[in-house]
Amino acid sequence: MKIVQRIVVFSSVAVAAAYFFYTLAFSTGWALGETLLGDFFALAQVANHEIYRWGLWLVVAAASCLLFNTHKNNRFYVTNFLSILVTSALMFKTAAVALTQIDIVAEAYQHINPIMLRFVVAMNNSTIGVKIFSIGETLVYGLFIEGGLLLALTTYKIVMQIVHAKPAKSRRPEAQHDNPQC
Repeated sequence: MKIVQRIVVFSSVAVAAAYFFYTLAFSTGWALGETLLGDFFALAQVANHEIYRWGLWLVVAAASCLLFNTHKNNRFYVTNFLSILVTSALMFKTAAVALTQIDIVAEAYQHINPIMLRFVVAMNNSTIGVKIFSIGETLVYGLFIEGGLLLALTTYKIVMQIVHAKPAKSRRPEAQHDNPQC
């Protein structure tokens, strides 16, 4: 189980980092199009700021799992549970926000004047296409899956800690002397 625990925690950090790098590149291709792309540029900037903000917090939360040794602790402590729960909650929230924002920008992209788009893309040495939207959707599904895996790992650890917990009487050495039947 230890290897699965490490894989889940490290892959959650990797997915969070990949999503964060995606947010940095999201609107790069339209960077010089403020006046030429109009409403689309404004929508893309709003979306980019929103997904960046959530992505940054997600990376911090995922890194906290490593900070608290969630990847190698046999027994989870409160900090391990909190870091996993916060990370998985942020993964779900970030994925939902990104899916909404990416859909809004993708829809607006379809209505851009093609001549202006070609001009802006040429100025940025970029290419015309919707690949950035499909990459984002793939990362969103990765966030949903990773969030689910973190919750499954947490559930497993809780069950295993309950199963392996010793009764209160057997933990105290003096408890054997308190028993009047001995």
